[in-house]
Amino acid sequence: MSASNLTNQAYLQNDQYKDASNFNARLQLHERYSLNKEGLHRWVFEQLDVPQTCRILELGCGAGELWWQNRERLPPDWAIVLSDFSPGMLHEAQHKLRPCNHLFTWLTADAQQIPLTDASVDAIIANHMLYHVPDLPRCMAEIHRVLKPGGRLYAVTNGARHLQQLGELYQRFGSREKRDDATAGLTFHLGNGEAHLAPWMTEVHLKRFDDALVVDEAEPVLAYMCSGLRYQVEPDRVGPLRAFLEQEIARHGAIRVDKDVGMFEAIR
Repeated sequence: MSASNLTNQAYLQNDQYKDASNFNARLQLHERYSLNKEGLHRWVFEQLDVPQTCRILELGCGAGELWWQNRERLPPDWAIVLSDFSPGMLHEAQHKLRPCNHLFTWLTADAQQIPLTDASVDAIIANHMLYHVPDLPRCMAEIHRVLKPGGRLYAVTNGARHLQQLGELYQRFGSREKRDDATAGLTFHLGNGEAHLAPWMTEVHLKRFDDALVVDEAEPVLAYMCSGLRYQVEPDRVGPLRAFLEQEIARHGAIRVDKDVGMFEAIR
């Protein structure tokens, strides 16, 4: 897909994230084949440094995966506000988290115009979503506004080497799209995140999550590529792509895919 679609709000809301199907195709690849069995969402949760009684806002909560995967350890005194600009994704999150023994607050909201009062939250989580924001300085001004002094932003994103082998496979398959690295088209990534955050925050620290994929089936890789976020696979190319991936796995036994993921912890 074109880099502009990463911040194209109409495309993201009405196509890519109208529901959780595309997101789930990508999530399942990570859940089934990651070498790090702790998982990113469990790791993110463990990094949260917040008061015992606090208010947390997640921007772009998606299908609520962070909270679902940590549902057994949610402190009762955390007031958790889950927001997403896509009503479809927010509905998916509400459905998924309904069995949880925790009361969430739900907001259909644009991260560039957060409908909360000044200095009203102790922490904000932005998990793989800041690169979707068209006007990042405007979003950062809103984050700064609603965070309490000393409050923390946890922003997860990718680096230049993230899933690079998938891009290489896609080009070998015949894509004309030149891919220098995984940050192409990303407005917020591990290489520039500190520069975006520093004007608004007193401290910025980067923590990295060590992981990789070893995939021995073609179908999950195919589903990932056909989910439409980073690749554009036309319907008549799905069959040939499947055959190509099957040949690669037969030749090598599996496809190893490196991850390059980290989280900025920034203090207001």
